[in-house]
Amino acid sequence: MNMTLDDKLSEKIKIFDYFNDSFQFACERLKMNQISGPIDEVKSHLRKVKDEKKPIWFVGVGRSGLVGVILSAYARINGFNSGWITEESTLSPEFNKDHTLLLITGTGTTPETVGYASEAREAGSKLICFTSYPQQKIGELSDYKIHIPGRTKIDERDLDTRQLINNPLDILGSEFEHSALLTGLCLIDILNSDKNINQRKSEFIDYIKNIKLDSNQFLKRALRIHKTKENNKKIVTVGVGMSNVVAKFYAKRLAHCAKKDDDIHVYHKSDAGLSTIKKDDLIEIISGSGRKYWAEKIDLIHSSGANINLITSYKTSLAAMKLNANDLLIQIPGRIIEREKELGETAVPSSLEKLVFEIRTLIADDVFIHYFLNLEGITHKEVQDRHPIFT
Repeated sequence: MNMTLDDKLSEKIKIFDYFNDSFQFACERLKMNQISGPIDEVKSHLRKVKDEKKPIWFVGVGRSGLVGVILSAYARINGFNSGWITEESTLSPEFNKDHTLLLITGTGTTPETVGYASEAREAGSKLICFTSYPQQKIGELSDYKIHIPGRTKIDERDLDTRQLINNPLDILGSEFEHSALLTGLCLIDILNSDKNINQRKSEFIDYIKNIKLDSNQFLKRALRIHKTKENNKKIVTVGVGMSNVVAKFYAKRLAHCAKKDDDIHVYHKSDAGLSTIKKDDLIEIISGSGRKYWAEKIDLIHSSGANINLITSYKTSLAAMKLNANDLLIQIPGRIIEREKELGETAVPSSLEKLVFEIRTLIADDVFIHYFLNLEGITHKEVQDRHPIFT
């Protein structure tokens, strides 16, 4: 007898707490990746950049670019004169000898990133690269090469692309992207201390993984996304501040979750884009606090007839209390309410421990993508074939 998606989900939850186990595994794998390179020299250079208020640009494409957006925001709140450059940037700075570029590319060959590196190199800028392949072009151009282990799109050439994806971090460049983000955050965090970067990263990941996620909530999420996809409706991811970047990070990967002759309509929008939603669309709101801002937006979403998945830290928040029987709450602990009182909902915190909700959600979302791909029977090759469209 052929099993439906519902049957498969039921079998999964009967066997073991699959999702939480996978989340813990992903965290351990990221913890094991040892960062290498001239870290002390990079710290010394970055201290000088910070003290002298010289510009530093975080450069990347696709989800590596979003890693750069997060790092730029975190650097700025910690005293840097920082900015970011991605494929969506409409203006490019005129680089000069006072500029520093931190280039993020797992393969070391991303054309746009290499192009910016070449341009900045000619202008006399200092270049730092985060890559899994320092021997590639990006390493040749850089003054400081930081090796970040992690399966990238190059490594996937060795995989049997006809098979399902067995590891939650084996989807395209997911492992590198998470490792690069953690490395950058920890590097900024230890800038004025003697702490080893791998030690700091290990401590932070131990803090991240110290939770038990409810696998049943993520199983229900899979059912709801499958139904939305089958009904040819939209899935829209939204957030504000740092959670907005997390929502975009997730949308870029969810857009890969369809077979060759199938489709999935995934969009990331600001709150202004909510005016375009229709009946039976699925809106995924990422909000650690679930406070007044989203409580007010939920009324608008309900008025359109759309459904809601709310990813939040608090089951009793104002937004959570606005959910109805057609909605789903997914709880990911980590948001510190005091952060909202101090900074406002859209602001960026200056300490790692106050970014825990966002980092947990980034990892949990990628574990969920891996889970959903397997349930849908989508192979490596089918994911890769969609990648030129959805970076």
